[in-house]
This record gives sequence, C-alpha cells and structure tokens, in this order.
Amino acid sequence: MAQLNVTELDFDEIKKSLRTYLESQSEFDSFDFEGSAMSVLLDTLSYNTHYNAVLAHLLANESFLDTAIKRTSVVSIAKALGYTPSSRRAALAQVDFSLVPDSGYTQTTYTLTRDTFFNGTVNGTTYTFYPQEDVTATLEDVNGISTFVYPELNIRQGTRVENSFLVDTNSLSGPFTLPNQNIDTTTLRIRVTTSVTDSTTETFVLQSSLLDADETSKIYFLEENIDGLYVIRFGDNVIGKQLTAGNIISVDYLVTDGEDANKIATFTCPNT
Repeated sequence: MAQLNVTELDFDEIKKSLRTYLESQSEFDSFDFEGSAMSVLLDTLSYNTHYNAVLAHLLANESFLDTAIKRTSVVSIAKALGYTPSSRRAALAQVDFSLVPDSGYTQTTYTLTRDTFFNGTVNGTTYTFYPQEDVTATLEDVNGISTFVYPELNIRQGTRVENSFLVDTNSLSGPFTLPNQNIDTTTLRIRVTTSVTDSTTETFVLQSSLLDADETSKIYFLEENIDGLYVIRFGDNVIGKQLTAGNIISVDYLVTDGEDANKIATFTCPNT
C-alpha cells in the first residue's frame, strides 16, 4: 500500500503525492489522471490539504513566543506569564517653577493642582505638560520678594483624559476598556465612587503581584486586549476588593505624543 507524504506543504508536491497514491489503488486502475474531471478533483483535494497544512503551521507558530508574529499572540502568551506590555511613555521634564502672588493674596501656602498646565515648544510644535499630583509650596523670601517656589517640579506631556464607567451586576470585576491609544499607563489614576447618591470615593492602585493582596485590598489589574487597548479589572473579594452594582469608576490619564515632546528647554504656565 502506498504511503502519503504528510509533511509536504508545496501544492504541486501534494498533488503529485495524491496522484501517486490513487494510481496505486486497484479501484482506479486505467483511470486517466490527466483528464479534466480527475484533475479538478486532485486540484480540490490538494488545495484543501495545502490550506489546512498552512493554517496548522501558522497556528503552531503563533502558540510560542519564539515564533509568534502577531502582536496579539505575543500579548496573549505574555499574559499567562504575568507580563503586561509597556505603554507609550510621556516625555518628562523637571522644572524650577516660582510664582509671585498678587498683592492682595494673604495665604502663606499655595497648591499647584495637577490640572495646572505648562506649554513648551520644540520643532515648531507646542506641547502641553501636567504635574502628576498636586504640589503645595510655602511662601518664602526670594531676593526681597515673597514667592512660592516649586523646585524640581516633575511634569509630563500629554492630553488629560477622563473616562467613567457605571458598574452593573454583570461587570463587578470588569473588564473595563480604556478607549484611547497612546496612553501612558504610569499616569493612571482610578477612583471609585459609591453611587450617584453617595459621593464617598476610594482610590484603587495598580497591583502586579498576588502575594500581598487580600479580599479588602483596593487594587486593580491592567492588561492589553486583542485590539491593543488597555483593560482594567478589579478584585473578586478573594484577591482584591470587589466592586458593587451602582459604583462609578473614574479613570484619568495622559494620552501622550511620547518622544516627540523631548528636548524642550523652556516652559510657560499661562493659567497661573
């Protein structure tokens, strides 16, 4: 009995192998394998075999980090290893900023909020930067002038975006998809409000390990989905605190231009 060559992926070789096999069978004795009907049948069988062989080959490749080509495959495999791909990173600047209050200002402290923006220009394009957190300075004397001084203030480039999600019974733990590309995930801030009638708010922090998390931990987990968007998930009252129906999730972050905003030397703060 003739043996088929099941390792061949070339179409013509598959057809040749099928023809050799059929010719060796007594049921097809004296058949004209060059005839149109038999040739079409062999073409169909060869195409189907070739298609399935290539598909199996691609699927096998996408199952391993060493051979995967598609980003979604690599992300999926990495997720099982506890690894989340890094997002785009915002340009970071460290500036010395000082503010001279108006003559009628009587407070001895001034808080520069995280919504205060700074503008900087490079290569003809103006970019906006924000502090990551509120920063408070105490009034001090600088060369005889009362001044609020913010030394080495860290500011990051991007557009500040906020997304809100209403938790229902089908999504107590998520997932909740952030609908923007080019997020800098290091700027994520996640707060959960109890309900529309109860403004009590809790801040949840990113958790990368399960070892020090319990059912009361106010944590969230971050992953990338098949569309290349970031997804947040919350606990299940075993690992991490679970949300309840009616909770309102507020997520704010920077959508950034990345390295395009590097090498800015001078900044202005038009809103102070």
